Amino acid sequence: MILGTKKLTINRKLIVFVAACVGGFLLYLWLVFYGIGSLSGGLANKIIKEGVFSNVDPQKTTTGELEGKLGKPVGREKSGNTETIFYNSSQKYQYEFAWTQNGKVIATKERVPDNATEDQFRKNLGNPELTLYDSGIIGASWLVFLNKGVAIRTSENRVFVLVRFSPQTKKVFLANIAPVVGMSTEKPKEGPEPNP
Repeated sequence: MILGTKKLTINRKLIVFVAACVGGFLLYLWLVFYGIGSLSGGLANKIIKEGVFSNVDPQKTTTGELEGKLGKPVGREKSGNTETIFYNSSQKYQYEFAWTQNGKVIATKERVPDNATEDQFRKNLGNPELTLYDSGIIGASWLVFLNKGVAIRTSENRVFVLVRFSPQTKKVFLANIAPVVGMSTEKPKEGPEPNP
């Protein structure tokens, strides 16, 4: 009977030890992938500082400098005086974009990691000065931080896209950047209009 009690005590200690290790590891994973980033805006800050276009300065970087930094684009499209330059994304079947006018980058658009949230960006950047609709995606909105030169496309607290531009006034942004990127003050219609 005493031998069985010692075995039971050792098994309990082993179970407690393993449970503590697993719990500690799960806490570590939560802190790395969600907790620390959401508490400090760390993930948002990392995306802004290390993103695809982090070394591109809108209104200063020329088209030639853009290609020097990122290499040859996979495509180009011209519409009026705006050229859209496409680069492959790290996300399959997606592109990153740079828009240029008169040989200078005016804005860039890049995908963000799946775990980025609106709350993280708000903690890092403060409150947006402007909220717009996405002209092509129902339910998505753009939070525009005019003074920071950053806009994010968000839906249900998830962030999908980051746009960089030079800090500017609301009037200049609405006239020059919003229409190029696909931002609108009008909510998109949710399907065909009914017949009267």
